[in-house]
Amino acid sequence: MVRILFIMFSLLAGQASAAAPTAAVCVVQHQDRVLMVQDSVSGRFGLTGGYIDAGETPEQAALRELYEETGLKGDILAPIGRWQQAALFACRTTTPLQATPQGRVNLLHAPNLGGEIRQARLINPRAPEVELRFPEQTRWLAEQLPANSDSPRQELTDFSQQGNLLHRTELPWLERLQTGLTPLAPLLAVTNLFGEQALYLVLLPLLLPWLGWPRLRAMLFTLGTLAFCITLGKLAIGWPRPFHLVPQLAEQASGGFGMPSGHTATALLFWGLLLRQWQGCRHPLIWALLAALLTGLARIELGVHFISDVLGGLLLGALLLSQSELLARLSARPQAWWALSLLALALAWPTQSGSLAALASLGAGLSLGQSLPLRRHASPPLPTALLALLGGLLCGLLQWQLPHLMSSSFTILLLQWSSLLLLGLWLSAGIWLLSPTATPGNDTYAREEA
Repeated sequence: MVRILFIMFSLLAGQASAAAPTAAVCVVQHQDRVLMVQDSVSGRFGLTGGYIDAGETPEQAALRELYEETGLKGDILAPIGRWQQAALFACRTTTPLQATPQGRVNLLHAPNLGGEIRQARLINPRAPEVELRFPEQTRWLAEQLPANSDSPRQELTDFSQQGNLLHRTELPWLERLQTGLTPLAPLLAVTNLFGEQALYLVLLPLLLPWLGWPRLRAMLFTLGTLAFCITLGKLAIGWPRPFHLVPQLAEQASGGFGMPSGHTATALLFWGLLLRQWQGCRHPLIWALLAALLTGLARIELGVHFISDVLGGLLLGALLLSQSELLARLSARPQAWWALSLLALALAWPTQSGSLAALASLGAGLSLGQSLPLRRHASPPLPTALLALLGGLLCGLLQWQLPHLMSSSFTILLLQWSSLLLLGLWLSAGIWLLSPTATPGNDTYAREEA
């Protein structure tokens, strides 16, 4: 009986899904190429489209997604067909597609420029030169494209004239500097890692035996505060990156807005905090500033930051470095961790910021773990470091592999946030529960601060 009910429910659900699509797609084409966007979650290209909101028709949803992802308005010409749960429509833009000879499309007017979309291109669906999010859908579409549905195209060398005065002034200097930095590309490839999440997933766990839990916790809280400030700063300022104005400047697009440079700020803050703990290091702030400058030059060489973005990152990193003692004291209070996590979570929804949601997840895990009464003493050092590193590597592996294993952005993000929450729990509680010296007790904070 249960099996029969299950089969009936599945059939009804299948009929309902066949009758009502859950997603809608706008197919914009020019000659033999279609408009595709690269999303920040998977890093792959797909057609403009998304879920149908309550009260929307599929046609309305398709046009809304086209505008949100590219800044283009259009008209529905005709339905193309259904691909799984998505309804596809042939669309024609009401204004010309501004594109370079290489097919890079202007996104400066896109509402989602600093969010889910990195770049847009005109791509041949029969011979795509990029990694696709839904390759089967693209192959199917190549045989379904209607004739006489081309959108107008305006060919431009670049889109620099649409930038603000500061960026237009910087661009010639940026191009000269980028050319001059080419011989230093191998060195800058290393210093660019100073702002990458992957480095800290490996490095911070290894530092645990040397720093001890209280100082590592302070560093995590300070870096988390920086991530919060960077994300809000980027959203508030909303300045594009160099490749948004001159696509030829960058081979690889980067997500989010440009100002301030998060890589530069992170490098200055992290190395400033770390080198000050090393008694044998003379002039730690000078070395930290050098690391940050090299990181900023790496971002300029990659074409993902203006000079002003790097200067903004230096100022923000220096500001938090000057307040590191205050932030270290706050990190010892569970209330401060919960405040940072809840504030990030509260702002993640209205801003649609995956970075804030990730920060909230990691902070929640650290907050929950610290509520357990454990003696956190990093001894013996090697097993403690290996246990901490295990969590960092597993989290990093998930962050890196999930976009290649799944196509649903929501599922990818949900699992990535969950892995960060578990990493926070692991660092603040898991490794101490497995440590040979772990001893439960109610005097946790008194012992670890002693």
